Amino acid sequence: MLSKPGESLKVLHSRPFAYKKSTDVRPVLCYYAYRARDLMNCTVASFYEISDGQLTPQQLRAKREFIAVFERHAKRQTKNLHATDLYNVMNKLMELLDTFFFFGSVTHLVHWLVLTVFPPWDLKLGLCEELATKIIPKFDISIHRKRGSRLATLAELVDTLLHEMTHTFLMAFTCCCPKCLRNDHNALSQGTTGHGPTFCGLSYAAMRCLGQWNPALDEVFMDRSGGTYIDGPSLANQLRIAEETRQKDRSEGKNMLPYIKNPSPRLLIWNQEDKVIIDVERLRAHVKRTAMTPIDSAWITTSVLASGGSVHGSESNTRSSSPAME
Repeated sequence: MLSKPGESLKVLHSRPFAYKKSTDVRPVLCYYAYRARDLMNCTVASFYEISDGQLTPQQLRAKREFIAVFERHAKRQTKNLHATDLYNVMNKLMELLDTFFFFGSVTHLVHWLVLTVFPPWDLKLGLCEELATKIIPKFDISIHRKRGSRLATLAELVDTLLHEMTHTFLMAFTCCCPKCLRNDHNALSQGTTGHGPTFCGLSYAAMRCLGQWNPALDEVFMDRSGGTYIDGPSLANQLRIAEETRQKDRSEGKNMLPYIKNPSPRLLIWNQEDKVIIDVERLRAHVKRTAMTPIDSAWITTSVLASGGSVHGSESNTRSSSPAME
């Protein structure tokens, strides 16, 4: 959590939450309050390689309903789906993905979910833009309706939706204090590609999990990522972009910490060459020991506000608005 302007820049980062099977209470996350890697670890540990019997009741309900809704509408003709109730379907799927993967913390931050057609010269499949708000962070998510000259299938649209929701989640809840921003190349890479190690780790885990729910989704994930389930540039390109940014004679580049090519063996989720590795056993033990337990919303709201922090609906500092593009 950031200090107020004019005060010391000392930052007290919050401990992230993780879902607990024993409770069906949904965590209340604080805006811009968590170290990127801490947030990624706790989030991934809440869904990755977890059997249905170990999910929370709300996660299990969301998973079952997502599969039912997706399979029902994926059978329809793509042209008919786009011409009728695609917007309602996508909003419903977004709500269910949010509950399962992101603690239900993303949907209410999406100001507009826009299904559109980008210009022919624009190669993006989706776009997440943070709006210039002072109280609650808000985002517009835009999704390209086409793939080349044809309409996108529902699986392709869900692929892009999950990608942009991951951007939204990390941008809304990752700390943006000066110290964290200096290490941006090793976190979100928000100032460059938008697909830094933290984004790739969370996105990888979500795609691998969701791909197990339906083969059509897994096929799209595999095809678009070249079989790696990694969103973003290769490790070599990420390193090159990070170094180019640091070499620029401007304040946002010259003070940046270098991209860590060889991650520490203490990491629980890390990029190695062009793959993501998750040490599931150590991850679960670490999160069980360090994550906060979901508790009553009124208690966490009162406690955080008393310490000068920010939760849903309270004022917070925000990072400069910048789009995260696929």
